[in-house]
Amino acid sequence: MHSVVRTTLSTLLALGLLTGLACSHQRPLREGLAIPAPDATRLTAVVAPEVEESKRPPKWLDHPREKGDDIFGVGVVKGRGDRDVDLYRARAEAERSVADWLRGRGMRVDSPRGLVEPLDVELRAVFFDQITHNKRSDTWYCLARLDRDAEAGYLKRQAEAEDDRLEAARKRLDAKEPAQRVAAALAVLFHLDRRAQLHAQVHALTGKELDVGRKLRTDRLEPEARKLLADFGVHLTTAGDPIDGLTEAVTGALERLSLRVDEAGKGEVAVRVQGREQWAESRPFVYLDGEMRINLEGPTGPARMVPLTAKGSGTDLPEARVQAARALAAQAAQSLIDTARRIAE
Repeated sequence: MHSVVRTTLSTLLALGLLTGLACSHQRPLREGLAIPAPDATRLTAVVAPEVEESKRPPKWLDHPREKGDDIFGVGVVKGRGDRDVDLYRARAEAERSVADWLRGRGMRVDSPRGLVEPLDVELRAVFFDQITHNKRSDTWYCLARLDRDAEAGYLKRQAEAEDDRLEAARKRLDAKEPAQRVAAALAVLFHLDRRAQLHAQVHALTGKELDVGRKLRTDRLEPEARKLLADFGVHLTTAGDPIDGLTEAVTGALERLSLRVDEAGKGEVAVRVQGREQWAESRPFVYLDGEMRINLEGPTGPARMVPLTAKGSGTDLPEARVQAARALAAQAAQSLIDTARRIAE
């Protein structure tokens, strides 16, 4: 059967007749969910298996997780009285089974440099080989198959796109304007982070290193970008109420970006925070409000204003202050990284 499905896939790929898991409209589900519209990046074939009506669970319920180059997952859901919705739920559960297994194999990848969001498992080449409906118990069973080669091919194309972005950023490192050089250096760091995640995902999926067919000297590119950023430097100032851990959090975020804190730095980060305390229902609350002015590109670059707000509570005021300070410090650090990412884009 698998050979038939693969032949169908090859034909569909050649004709461009591919669609997503779900139907083309959105149909409300119970519990406030909806069947999503198709995702153009998915390779799920148009042709779906017919539902086998049975009076017992299918024989393939204990299908091996791996067979040949494919990875399998089984979804089992109880019917809720809507055939289309139940069919969708069974497919989604089978796909989730495959994704969860891959997460256990390390395919959910954190950011090596702490600059981008973790890269989760988002499958693009899942096919549904068998669907059975047990009429007696109104239970739906779905057997999903991940085409490992097709999935790896999709990830490889994503990695190649990151290489293209890296190459473009490398060329801008020699730009005349300091702001352009800083943006290019930041872009190098962010794209290297995402590139490393994609390479790690391919390795977790296939057990092989990704060969993108082009050798980027990342061992030289990253140090060059980091030196440019360190030499540029950032002048950091704080004003308003003193907040424990705020300066350290912002400094740590700048260090992740290789932007050295320096009074003579060309960039500038200015943070101002005011706090107020309030009691409600015999509990203390601390509210912190402020803003962060970020200019990482030098005197000629734009200044970006980021609002900051946090709240803390506890059994006493010191505990409430600590909670609020921690929340604000984390928010400021993440806002700085997010702003740097937008500059890099």
